[in-house]
Amino acid sequence: MMTGKCLSVWALVFVATLGGCKPIFETGIYEDSLLSMYGQEGNIQAADLLSQSITASEMVRATIPPGVYADHGILLYKQGKTTEGIAQLSKELEHYPESSQLIEGVLGLIQQSKTEQQPARKAVTNRSPSILLLPALNKSGVPEAGKVFDVTLSRPLIERGYYVFPAIAARLLLQQAGMNLENPTHIELSTLRSLTGADAVLYVTVTEWERVWMLTSLIRVAAEYRLVDTATGHEIWKSTVEGRYEPIATGAIGGPVYAIAKDLRLPARGLTRKAFTDSENGLVYGPYH
Repeated sequence: MMTGKCLSVWALVFVATLGGCKPIFETGIYEDSLLSMYGQEGNIQAADLLSQSITASEMVRATIPPGVYADHGILLYKQGKTTEGIAQLSKELEHYPESSQLIEGVLGLIQQSKTEQQPARKAVTNRSPSILLLPALNKSGVPEAGKVFDVTLSRPLIERGYYVFPAIAARLLLQQAGMNLENPTHIELSTLRSLTGADAVLYVTVTEWERVWMLTSLIRVAAEYRLVDTATGHEIWKSTVEGRYEPIATGAIGGPVYAIAKDLRLPARGLTRKAFTDSENGLVYGPYH
């Protein structure tokens, strides 16, 4: 039985198709699946969201964004559906050769725990620049702030036209390699490059997250974004931004992570879009735009 959210996925895809528009995968569903992992049903709900949206999108030949197949594969694997998980990981590699090194690493982890035959894979001959997202470094003093940035970073980067490494798959690989993701700035760039094949790493530091009262309750938020070349250590792009945003719904700071994150994605997403689209110092469009 499909949930209301899953039904809306099908509706969006088919309305767009009937209306003569090019069918697209709703990237907001990917964000919702990342958020769902903090809920009570965790991996199951996240996997169900992606299953429905991928199926609906494939029926109308809509392009599946970077990272979706791979993270869906990891979620299936965590439910014990190893064969199905490997199939989804292989689709990520087929559509996005930039993922080859990461996918090989993740499949290696799966092989260590399960005896599954890996599908044959072609050598990578053509790839575009890729970006690895690391967990946000949260200096705001509000625990939930880091979580909402982690959940919302992939979507605007994908929409900007970049290959963004799958958040769930990348985190699994880095954790299994013994990386300390609580303070990712201490991880050597050469290590990140060798594990994932990423061309660049995006570091985000949340410096402020505070509720302020004007005519309505607003969230004042500030963050620093740094895009760094993993081969040279050169800083490709940097932006420090701040803004005030109204939460999607009201909620007191300090509640359960899932409930708070569901309310407060808008400030985090809004600030990231502001940084990426700034007329003077925005992030240039990527090859998939």
